[in-house]
Amino acid sequence: MIRKSIAILILLSSLVAGPLLTRGAERSLTEGIDRYEKLVKLHPHKAAYWNALGYYYLKAGNVHEAKIHFLTAIEIDNSYPTAHNNLGVVYLQQNHPEQAEKEFFQAVRLNPQYSKAQYNLAVALFHQKRYAAAAKAYYKARDLDREYVNRRDNSENTQKKLQAALEQAAEDEESSKELKRMQEWLAPNY
Repeated sequence: MIRKSIAILILLSSLVAGPLLTRGAERSLTEGIDRYEKLVKLHPHKAAYWNALGYYYLKAGNVHEAKIHFLTAIEIDNSYPTAHNNLGVVYLQQNHPEQAEKEFFQAVRLNPQYSKAQYNLAVALFHQKRYAAAAKAYYKARDLDREYVNRRDNSENTQKKLQAALEQAAEDEESSKELKRMQEWLAPNY
């Protein structure tokens, strides 16, 4: 009886929480792609599986395939914020920050506590040189999840981009002021 209950719990958890429980459990990107290819065939109307498949394709560097799967997840469930966020990441990688902004904004609208989407919204605005708006989105992300923002900020790439933006925004007093505030929030040794 106990074995049967455990088996049922395992089956239910894989169907209900699928990507939440299994993401990262695969030993390789190929295994993740194979697993979710099978799951989307078994459950073609489960947006979370399409999103997870897109996630693995994105991590594997196949942006085109990732985009297809994120769009499918959104088509199945337009209220799924993670798929919007991930599609925004694809648009950023394809150098389409305006489209990325729309997806990140939609993800934040659907889940106002979604710190990753809020941070990504700041990045999309930053790439459009809308520095004051980027700073506001950045502060909001930081208020939601300081630890996540700190991990992202401490990358050398983030610091270089911010310094370049500071140099470009020197003539625009409001943007320059907001960027300087953002710089102060970065790593202590910046």
